[in-house]
Amino acid sequence: MSEELEPLPDDLAALLAAERDAPPVSPAVKSRVFDAVAATLALPPLPPAGPQPPPAGPQPPPSPRAAPLATGAGAAAAKLLGTKAGLAALAFALGTATGAGVHRALAPPPERVVERVVERVVVAAPPPAPAPVA
Repeated sequence: MSEELEPLPDDLAALLAAERDAPPVSPAVKSRVFDAVAATLALPPLPPAGPQPPPAGPQPPPSPRAAPLATGAGAAAAKLLGTKAGLAALAFALGTATGAGVHRALAPPPERVVERVVERVVVAAPPPAPAPVA
């Protein structure tokens, strides 16, 4: 298990050394990259960091249709799907269900095996009677 590894080729070692010496990426660039990846994967946007001031002006009342989601299981589901672990669990479940459905649709049907057991019954007959003597 502790085998000696071969050294990297010179061109790969040079690329890795250049990356080690690269300046750190600014938070603005990181945010832009994350936003692009999130848009591609349809992830919910991250909330801004730090405390946020309350919204200015009067706020409209919440719609009656949104009220049931604000409490109970709906709120828990929305909170769970807003996390990376929840999103990963949902992706795993959907992938598993899709894979099982595709496998069932494309796999050949199982071969039916019918076994029949034939038993022969041997009836023991009495020995034949001796022939009459005349």
